[in-house]
Amino acid sequence: MTDYDNPWKETLDVFFADSLELLFPHIHADIDWARGYEFLDKELQKVDPSAAYGKGIVDKLVKVWLKSGQEKWLLLHIEFQAQETGDFPLRMFVYNATIFLLYNQEVVSLAVLGDDRLNWRPSVYRSERWGCRKEFEFPIVKLLDWLPRTDELRTSRNPVAHVVLAHLQALETTREMADRRVRKFELVRNLIKLGLEATTVRKLFRLIDGMMLLPRELETLFFRDVVQIEEEKRMPLLSFIEIWAEERGEKKGRLEGLQIGIESILKGKFGDEGSSLMGEVRTIDSSEKLESFLNSLWKLSTLDEARDLIHGLK
Repeated sequence: MTDYDNPWKETLDVFFADSLELLFPHIHADIDWARGYEFLDKELQKVDPSAAYGKGIVDKLVKVWLKSGQEKWLLLHIEFQAQETGDFPLRMFVYNATIFLLYNQEVVSLAVLGDDRLNWRPSVYRSERWGCRKEFEFPIVKLLDWLPRTDELRTSRNPVAHVVLAHLQALETTREMADRRVRKFELVRNLIKLGLEATTVRKLFRLIDGMMLLPRELETLFFRDVVQIEEEKRMPLLSFIEIWAEERGEKKGRLEGLQIGIESILKGKFGDEGSSLMGEVRTIDSSEKLESFLNSLWKLSTLDEARDLIHGLK
């Protein structure tokens, strides 16, 4: 029920500078952000030692410029193994050495460990035979170390702080889905309380939603509360429901994703009577019409208004 890889991949794509500022501030301080940065995904694909080492790792290779004017390549690894893996330092070494050999570029390797084992902190690869010795050391960040600082994360205006907080709460609620639903809602409500930009909140909502997956029945309750937030704050620009339905559409087909989103809003706003309208909703086979209905649904006050809107779309 927990997906860490995809939300973190998206986090690095969308909030790369913020990620370094929060997790590796000393590195962030040396980079000339005015010159921008460049993701080198094609170059990293050519290396691809991951086929030999299995899944469970998020990698980003990024070209940055230092304030001194020097160009550097950053190789950022995020490890989400379900169990400790003894070959992680070797994997880091192989990536680093292979990129150097292919491109003759100095590569700085960083690791973010998102597992649930506090004492697992691999940061050095060593090998020695007959006097031939290799040692490769890399900086690591252990997300569990942020647990005593959750209040700091919760009040931070760095968007990645809230991704870290969602990650930690997902770890803590792996076997407690009811508790996860409550915590997930508090995370979303807190984003609004902080007054972050609407576009940032939309992006963070998508990441939190993807990281803290819920069973269908709890997801419906979660979105009942989210709908209430949207109605109280009158924030159609945030439109969490649209984001959620879009994600479900990517996974299950656009029509089914929209139907799930509509059902959650109907049940959240009008209870079981609202769910009774789903028979009519499912007769609409146009994703454009369903999307129009979804976008209008949060504004409706009565079940009759919802029913009339459905009839108008047929």
